[in-house]
Amino acid sequence: MSGLKKLRVHVLVCEHKTCLKQGGRESTKELKRALKENNMHKEVLVTKVDCLDQCEHGPVMAVYPDGVWYGEVDAAFARDIVELHLKHKHVIRRKILRDMRDVDGGGD
Repeated sequence: MSGLKKLRVHVLVCEHKTCLKQGGRESTKELKRALKENNMHKEVLVTKVDCLDQCEHGPVMAVYPDGVWYGEVDAAFARDIVELHLKHKHVIRRKILRDMRDVDGGGD
């Protein structure tokens, strides 16, 4: 339970076969690698989920508590999520599917 106190972010990664075919496994590996390299692996929980129901935009990752959903997350963009969004709190607008901080539901 002590590890739970350190968590500040929860990233859901889609593991549905469609996202996996689109490179999801590589994206998840790169996300975890970048978290470790940035010494953030103890404060970010990465959870693989069966489906996020956005197959046409896969691979998909959702970042909470921000409520930002990213689509077409290749390995390079997974690293950007860590280094820009998680580390520097800069939401990356170019691949947002849904931003729940925005009451209108979209990005720019």
